[in-house]
Amino acid sequence: MNALNFGNNKGVVMGWNFDIASAPRGKKVSKSITTNDGVKTFAAIEREEVILASKCGKVTLSYWIQDQERWCMFKKGEEPVAWMPWPEHPVNRPVKQHDVYLPILEDCGSGQ
Repeated sequence: MNALNFGNNKGVVMGWNFDIASAPRGKKVSKSITTNDGVKTFAAIEREEVILASKCGKVTLSYWIQDQERWCMFKKGEEPVAWMPWPEHPVNRPVKQHDVYLPILEDCGSGQ
């Protein structure tokens, strides 16, 4: 076993996915900008943030750097041992638990 006690685990353990090849490496999106010549549309890669676990026991926020072919916070050729998706804010996506939608609180921090 290594420092993170992952052992020979395969698949998913407590949210961690050990299949690094399945980690998102950015998604293709269409972007538009307005210029003096009108609206220009082009293809771009939008980074997708993930949480990565390193072989030395560190956990970090990261994303794939396409042109350098490596993960942010990792040098080229160094692979994380596990990953999990970076969570979305609940306002952007309703929280669903046991088929019940939980309310999203409008008030943040007033204690009421």
